[in-house]
Amino acid sequence: MHPHLAKHKLRDCLEAIYDLEECHIEHPYGKYFGICNSFKNALNGCLGEEVCILNAANARAKRERVENVWKEIDEEE
Repeated sequence: MHPHLAKHKLRDCLEAIYDLEECHIEHPYGKYFGICNSFKNALNGCLGEEVCILNAANARAKRERVENVWKEIDEEE
């Protein structure tokens, strides 16, 4: 299951989002039997990549904040 798909935030995954939505529209009951699973798997892969990218960016930002705190501590001494 994927999170709420905010299209304005997930620009890299728009194609996968639209493909899955289109499949659900074309196959309203078939989606329960796995007809749309390939599109769902593609979307999950894209969302996973997004999470990795965001985690890396957050880790870099956190590392910079920690380094700045240590610089301030060293300057005080």
